[in-house]
Amino acid sequence: KNTYTLSVEAQYAKWDRQKLNYTNSFVDNSYKLGIGLEYAPRIKKSNVERYYLAAGFNYERNYMVINNNYLHDLSVSFGGGYNASRIIYLHAGIEAGKKGDTNAGQYKENYVQFVMGFTLKDIWIGAKKFGRYN
Repeated sequence: KNTYTLSVEAQYAKWDRQKLNYTNSFVDNSYKLGIGLEYAPRIKKSNVERYYLAAGFNYERNYMVINNNYLHDLSVSFGGGYNASRIIYLHAGIEAGKKGDTNAGQYKENYVQFVMGFTLKDIWIGAKKFGRYN
């Protein structure tokens, strides 16, 4: 059957406070929150995932504090993958976001990242003799 997955992720990093070589700038603790949704239809006979589509949102308060203001990063992402064969899975995604704020005396970066790749699955020597992991 078709499967929907909701994922939530949180990260926290404790940094020792250190001064940077910029005016009113230092390193402080950071955190990141992310949420995503994935849709993956299944092939009825084998319950194998044919493809998936995913979307997500991230917010990060960066460890750098510039001009006594925390550096914030907001981004959205979209992606998917396709089961091309028994051993090859193709995937691609795009993320767009904004980091920093010039009104707060920081640098500002608008970015777009594109990622693509492949995964080789279940290549086991002796799989016929000992059986495959399912």
